[in-house]
Amino acid sequence: MLLQGHEILEATAFVREINKEIITKHLHSCKEMLLACEGIAKRVAERIDNIVHDINKRGISKDSQGRALNPFPQVQDLDTDCGMFLIQANRAIKLICELPGYFIELDELDTNFEHLGNRLEKAIGDNVPLTRFVKENAPAVRNLIDLRNFHEHPKKKKTVIQNFQVMPHGEIQVPSWWIVGAADQEAHPIKEEMFSAVDFLMQAAEAMLLHLVIHCMSKEIPFIVEVIPDERVNPENPIKYRMSIDITKLKMAP
Repeated sequence: MLLQGHEILEATAFVREINKEIITKHLHSCKEMLLACEGIAKRVAERIDNIVHDINKRGISKDSQGRALNPFPQVQDLDTDCGMFLIQANRAIKLICELPGYFIELDELDTNFEHLGNRLEKAIGDNVPLTRFVKENAPAVRNLIDLRNFHEHPKKKKTVIQNFQVMPHGEIQVPSWWIVGAADQEAHPIKEEMFSAVDFLMQAAEAMLLHLVIHCMSKEIPFIVEVIPDERVNPENPIKYRMSIDITKLKMAP
């Protein structure tokens, strides 16, 4: 995300002056938050996988009535790790929401996609790819923000973080989380949701930057976004998108 963003900024000419150095530093901060999230997700996933492996290999000890014995397998520090993950994810969301302020004159900075979408609608219009992108992804961003808010500040709604447990019919449920009082109160597996959240926020940051660059780039040069096929992506410089010039649209002097 950082390397790609830096290359895109350096390769593009804009209709007005853009502080590319500050934006690159901002992307670096966002990258650090996402790396922190990924590190927590990997730690939690490893602990979950180890317990699942042990259960599959040895089973669960039971008493004479067939009930599982204590101590029941539990992921160490699960609540603390989930809390830290959601805090870092929320900080990444805030940084992503601040990106438009470096490209477009906005009267205030926002910390979620809902407010940002409304502000962009007033500033540049509703039927604009950037505005539509922000509004369409607002529900997914809101879900992550709610998980964090109702974990740190539970009220009528509360984020529940459930470790391994035995369900009524005897099956074992992996660690899950959900929001009590929300429309969707289905338990979602924490391991998968953490990795999905990291991927989502990384793609949201990439897409936000691309939309901003395209919205603000010079129309005198026919820039296009080049998508690099997966088989051509360099693992040491993992760039998926870059700005190129469409030479077929250049007006050459006779």
